[in-house]
Amino acid sequence: LWTSTRASAGSNSASTSRGPIVRVYDIFTPGATGKSLLPTEHLGAVTSGAVMQTRPDHIYLGHEGGNVSIWALNTDDGLPACEEVVKVSTSDVLCLEGIGDRLWAGGRKGTIATYDVTSKPWIMTNHWMAHQGLPVLKLVVDTWSIQRLGKLSVYSVGRDERIKFWDGLLGVDWIGKY
Repeated sequence: LWTSTRASAGSNSASTSRGPIVRVYDIFTPGATGKSLLPTEHLGAVTSGAVMQTRPDHIYLGHEGGNVSIWALNTDDGLPACEEVVKVSTSDVLCLEGIGDRLWAGGRKGTIATYDVTSKPWIMTNHWMAHQGLPVLKLVVDTWSIQRLGKLSVYSVGRDERIKFWDGLLGVDWIGKY
């Protein structure tokens, strides 16, 4: 279980000079205490997290300020370690979802961007306005769509109080269309 809290005013309990403290708990070990982790560089508060089936040994955390931190799970000491930080936006990354080899990121300005994380540097493969300038609050894979519709759907929930469905396989070129 991964957690992180925003520092309260006048308190430095949830952040350091390198950003927020991330705590990881092993919920399958009774009595285990959480381990504190620090990113490799200064980052904003953690806003979201995702895993990818194609990279099960990594965790992706979205941050205020437009960064995504990548955490390696297979380390020598058994503790997750911040492996890399990627700046993906000038706006906050509010939600993440891993689909295949793409990381979907929803932002404060209503956009969704997808990144191919298999290459260095990451390649933005798609980018579109999803919620008319209002924050994208959630991205979710619709696991029933394959069985019922014969296609993979991803839905987003926005501050505009709308749910929108998208082609999860990114078969349509959306860059600049929405």
